[in-house]
Amino acid sequence: MGPLFLTVKKNRKMENNHQQSKLFGIYDQLKQKPVESLTPEELSDAIKQNIRCIGLIPEGMQVEGMPNLSKQEIEDIKSVSNADIIDGVFRGLPKERKTELVCLAAVQADNHNFLHVPEKYRTDELILNVLRKN
Repeated sequence: MGPLFLTVKKNRKMENNHQQSKLFGIYDQLKQKPVESLTPEELSDAIKQNIRCIGLIPEGMQVEGMPNLSKQEIEDIKSVSNADIIDGVFRGLPKERKTELVCLAAVQADNHNFLHVPEKYRTDELILNVLRKN
């Protein structure tokens, strides 16, 4: 392996890390800001980038493009997104509460949750989320 190969490989890794932090960093960025200071468009874009952002939006706040979720589904998304208590939360959810969006949030929070995603929700989008984080 010559130095050029190493440089290309290093640049690709840096590019992948940048894309990953852009994709998954939006959740951490929003946690640091008062959500009320963001425009509805910014919140809508954040949700499209990372479904876990739904858990940061105050109850009753209207955001265009936000999926129609039950209160339980929002609570489950919040639970599987919380890094402090993440270990085992998703695994312990009853099957009927592992909806497509809860599964996506769980995988965005921790790739290991993919092992506990029901087969019917192992979509291309979900698999891409796992691959992007690696």
